[in-house]
Amino acid sequence: MQIAKHHRLVRFDQRGNGLSDWDVIDISEDAMIGDMEAVVAAAKLERFSLFGISQGCAFSIRYAAQNPRR
Repeated sequence: MQIAKHHRLVRFDQRGNGLSDWDVIDISEDAMIGDMEAVVAAAKLERFSLFGISQGCAFSIRYAAQNPRR
């Protein structure tokens, strides 16, 4: 079985990192959660697993706590 037949990976770089804009004013926790919400909406995700590494772990936990049905 191929994972890609049944699952989709959506990955994004947090603001100020990687391929995301580096010239940002707000690097707050609220801004990061807002970015996650925007990615979820743009990808039209209903239910999904989160995988957070390093500081992304704390953001993933907060997002999951605020959106338990997702």
